[in-house]
Amino acid sequence: MYSIFRFFLLSVHQIKKMANQNHNILVISEILKSLSRYEFNSFLLSVGYKSQYNISKLKQSGIKGAQKKGDTSNTSSDAESTITSKILLEISKGIKANENSTTIRTRLLEKFNIKQVFNHTNLLESRLNDYLTISKNVKSLSIDNARLTQIEFYKNISFLWICFFRRINLNIKSNLISIEKKLLQYELYPELITIMSFQLAFFLSSKVNLNELSVIHNRLQGYIKLLELKSTAEVTWIQVQLTAQKKIVNNKFLKFLEEFILKNKEFEGKINSDSWHVLFYYINLEYYQQLEKFKEGDEICHKIINIYKSNKYLSTKTRIGTGYLQLANNQFLDLRYSESIESCNQSLKFYPIDSINLISVYEILFLSNFYLENYVDANVNVEKVVNAKNFRLSTIVFAKWCYFQTNLFFALKKYKEAQYSIQSSYYHEDDKEAWSIYVRILSIYILVSREFYLEVESSLENMKRFITKLKKNGSVKKRHIVIYKLLLKLHNSGYLFKNIYNENVELFNKLGSNDPQFRWNPAGGEIIRFENWFQSNFD
Repeated sequence: MYSIFRFFLLSVHQIKKMANQNHNILVISEILKSLSRYEFNSFLLSVGYKSQYNISKLKQSGIKGAQKKGDTSNTSSDAESTITSKILLEISKGIKANENSTTIRTRLLEKFNIKQVFNHTNLLESRLNDYLTISKNVKSLSIDNARLTQIEFYKNISFLWICFFRRINLNIKSNLISIEKKLLQYELYPELITIMSFQLAFFLSSKVNLNELSVIHNRLQGYIKLLELKSTAEVTWIQVQLTAQKKIVNNKFLKFLEEFILKNKEFEGKINSDSWHVLFYYINLEYYQQLEKFKEGDEICHKIINIYKSNKYLSTKTRIGTGYLQLANNQFLDLRYSESIESCNQSLKFYPIDSINLISVYEILFLSNFYLENYVDANVNVEKVVNAKNFRLSTIVFAKWCYFQTNLFFALKKYKEAQYSIQSSYYHEDDKEAWSIYVRILSIYILVSREFYLEVESSLENMKRFITKLKKNGSVKKRHIVIYKLLLKLHNSGYLFKNIYNENVELFNKLGSNDPQFRWNPAGGEIIRFENWFQSNFD
């Protein structure tokens, strides 16, 4: 953020120095054009009239340059400066989409057919840095207004510090108040603390009464307190997400959530920070879902949505969409599939077509429609993800959606298509959620339905080895083991479903219990519930 001002100050000095030392006119021309592009016209003129070159000619010189009378620079230097000038001019035309520093460098080297960018690598990187941080390029980024405000703030505070130390007469006090007001709207507390520190430095160097100084100090302390609360909430929320991803939810984790909520409950509704409230509510939502208090979870989701809808500075379509997505997920976990579909449809109104979050929305839509036996709608959800052109699916996500499609084929009794589709459903070795075991279970369903009993025997042996492997990393659940045992008994009995059920009622009761190790999880990989499939084959 400081590079624009650094480049500007250095450039003024360098122009004067190079003018005195008869440096190549092309390099000076490029720097002057850069200054003009940043609209530092007064400085451009102040440098120009003192130099021996005519500014108007310099600005019009382009790649050819305006030659100074008596210029005797050598051919090598001219060639080097000419290529540098061409490179800088090419950068000024704009950066292509998805380019990084490496691809930009390669493109320029190929375009100008040179082996290296001479000794101007640092100059090239500096100009690229300066170009990317000018306002028009920053505003072209697909980021929210809060991030844009942060970027503009660091540019402005750099400018104010320079003016402060150079004793340039500006209405600094008015600028500081304006900047603070905008930062406060977006609740950017680290930047607010920076601006208040600047105000202290500014007012301490000028005439200021003690009351005004006390007000500044109190505001600074208030921002520090809000930053502390928000930072604690952010760290806690990150811990919550990491714990949920690792599937290590236990009583210790629940105690951790409970302690945080109790400690921070007193601040709810009392501090003027919507961003803190959103984090606090998300942590509450995780806690209620772990306790299966889904009605309370609904209330929390609505609070989050209302904050984003009412606060125009924090509100973005993506955030509102995520609020509805969280509501849909909470309703889905409570087996309220029709409500979750409605919330998902609300979420779709806010997400852009290339949002990666759409995959999560379509997953809840697919599963809700599937469990409601709305197979046509479920198929539409699958097609939208598998054939998506606006975002790229990772291999494991693509495999997951092929598995969803396989379940759909099986439910529609398209067993041949299901057997073909399941070949694309197997996961990589880094399948931490053990979805691959559900692929193996479904594969056995398909083989039994097609009466390929010899293949069932080899599939059971394969499943046994896979469960043994899962035991080593703790990914296997007791439900997996019970299902394997029942499938093995079924195979050995010659597929007498009803007899095996009657002989193993106790095991089936465990599968239908609320024990986390045995019960069915609608959000897990067992989309076609084992007990339902088993009982559907009684006749």
